[in-house]
Amino acid sequence: MINRFDTIKEKTFGKAKEGINYYERVGVYGIVFNDIGQVAIMESPYGYFLPGGGLEQNETLEECLAREFKEELGCGISIKKFIGKATKYYYSEVSKQYRHPIGYFYLVSTDIQVINSIERDQVLLWMDSHECIKQMHEHQVWAIEKARQ
Repeated sequence: MINRFDTIKEKTFGKAKEGINYYERVGVYGIVFNDIGQVAIMESPYGYFLPGGGLEQNETLEECLAREFKEELGCGISIKKFIGKATKYYYSEVSKQYRHPIGYFYLVSTDIQVINSIERDQVLLWMDSHECIKQMHEHQVWAIEKARQ
């Protein structure tokens, strides 16, 4: 599907279990820090996530990221740098299925100072990094930590 990105080194969390069919989802996520170093996080009924989402057919990673920020936060972005690719193998109690999210992560800035969630089932929060560790999937925490370096 995204062959041109297959050569990107990745960090993998968890291990695929033999004989298990994993639901695979490719997503692109942006890491935004505010003036006091907190990270923009989306709270949804399913947990806490970085702003971003699923890659649509024929969309580049950058196009997906821009679309997701427009949909979720109502703002445009400037991409500062590519952080990396990370995946995770796990069983989701919420969806009752084995999942394998594949995330591409970028450090971004927004085109406005104050941003708010515009999606009905999501709320924008600003979290300190140590709070992210407790609340989020480890592959997204990994990307936040890499963005701080």
